[in-house]
Amino acid sequence: MKLQIVFPEFDVTKAQQFTASALARLLAVGRQQRMAGTVEASLCQATGVSRQADWPLAPISRLGEGASDAGSGYWLKVDPVHLVLQRDYFSLGPRLSLSLEESQALLALLNQHFAADGLTFLAASSPDYWYLQLQDDPQISTAELGVAIGRDTTSYMPQGQGAAKWNRLLNEMQMLLHEHPINQARELRGELAANSAWLSGGGVLPVLATQAN
Repeated sequence: MKLQIVFPEFDVTKAQQFTASALARLLAVGRQQRMAGTVEASLCQATGVSRQADWPLAPISRLGEGASDAGSGYWLKVDPVHLVLQRDYFSLGPRLSLSLEESQALLALLNQHFAADGLTFLAASSPDYWYLQLQDDPQISTAELGVAIGRDTTSYMPQGQGAAKWNRLLNEMQMLLHEHPINQARELRGELAANSAWLSGGGVLPVLATQAN
C-alpha cells in the first residue's frame, strides 16, 4: 500500500524535534519530497482533476459542502482579505476569520451592490469565505490565496482576456468594503479589517473518469 502524507509548511530539517513515535517512524522509513506547488494542486493531480484556467477548487469545494448547484455554471472562491499598504504596493495580510454575522452582512452588501452586474455571491459552510456563481467563463486565471499571502499583489491579480473587467470589479469591492462599519468595529477591537476580496479556484465542476465509468 502506498501512503502519501502532506504536511503544509512542514520543515523536514527540524523533524528531530518531533517526539510522536508514529510520526518519527514514518519519517524514518518514508521518502521525503518537497512539494513544487500547493497542496490543493497536488490533490487535484493525485485525483485526476485537470487544470482549467485555474485548478477548479471552487466548484469542487461547493460540491464537497453538499450543494446541489455545484455543477451549474462557473464558480470562483471569494475570500475576504486584508490589504496592507507598503511603500509602493499592496501586500496580502494573513487569512481572516469572520463571525457569521460579519460574513452575512458583507455578503449582503456585495450582492446588493453588484446585482446590476449580474454577480451572485453565495455563502459557504464557513463564514470565512464565499462563492461567486457565474453563468459564463470570466476569461481569467487567478492565484490561490495561500500563494499570494504576504507578497506584492501586483503579480497575482487576475490575468487573461477578462482581466481588465475583473480587476475593476475587485477595485470596486475594495472601496465598498473599506469604509464599512463592520471593518471600523474590527479595527477598534484590534482585528484586521476585511478591506478587499480575493478571487481564486475558478472553473466548472470536472467530470472525473471514476464518475464516467
